Amino acid sequence: MFYASQCWLKLAQNNYKTEEKMVEKAIDYAEKAVKLHEQSFDDKKNFDKEKYAQYLFQLGTSFLYYAEQAEEDVPKKTAIKNAINALSMALQNKDNDEYYTMLGQAYIQEGSEDSLYMAIDSFESAIEINKKELNYETEGINYAWKGYVYEILGDHGKVAYRNAENAYLTAIELNKDYKYAYSKLAKHYRDVQNYRAAIEIYKKAIKQCSENDRAEFYYERGECYYSIEDYYAAINDFFNALKCDYSDKRVTYWYIAAAYYVLEDYEQAYNNYQHAIDNGLDETQVKIFMDICREKIG
Repeated sequence: MFYASQCWLKLAQNNYKTEEKMVEKAIDYAEKAVKLHEQSFDDKKNFDKEKYAQYLFQLGTSFLYYAEQAEEDVPKKTAIKNAINALSMALQNKDNDEYYTMLGQAYIQEGSEDSLYMAIDSFESAIEINKKELNYETEGINYAWKGYVYEILGDHGKVAYRNAENAYLTAIELNKDYKYAYSKLAKHYRDVQNYRAAIEIYKKAIKQCSENDRAEFYYERGECYYSIEDYYAAINDFFNALKCDYSDKRVTYWYIAAAYYVLEDYEQAYNNYQHAIDNGLDETQVKIFMDICREKIG
């Protein structure tokens, strides 16, 4: 039952068209596995707490994935509640960092202020296990999740902001290849318009992360340079993003054209506006600028 549930959940995650039915089957199989194991409660020789915890973890994971896909409010809330209950029961039977991490994610989905603080407690419990096991990479991931929760709690002022910043910095220190932590910390700085701090994080990310991840970082750093009016640096980063096959070529060429326009290089601006149109940009959005470019070029 346990492995059948895993298979159905994996199928759901890889097939968006029929995923709801697949998640329901995953939940069904996980529930059956839990019930079968509960029947052996009285038989202490056959009862395996660790396996029971695995079944409950799979059930909680399935409910949480169902909640993420649910469009209606009531089924979503019910699934989140069921996920929290199953994952909490799993932890009563086995102290496991992965279970705490998933429980923290379930509390984030629940979304209330109390639940967000419980999410932080869950990630801290996972971190303690990671420290004991010297599992630095996973510890970094859990610090990043903790930072994300503090970011959500950012309305609570400077303390939450600093806590988020420190958690992301610790995540990067522990796991230098972890793309998510760089991305979240840089976004964290951008949200408060600290573009220069974001640029420094992107520099580290580009050095440390794989070539596949660099396109996104080049593009986002280009946006930061554009925001502080360092247009030549912005153009360079946007071209680097294109070289790394960044997916949104339409907007990237628009940024390049806009930067050249501000720098009064109207020929390059015109050419890159045209590239943006060739990649799907609505011509009416830039027609006035292209007309000015043509007039300036003569």
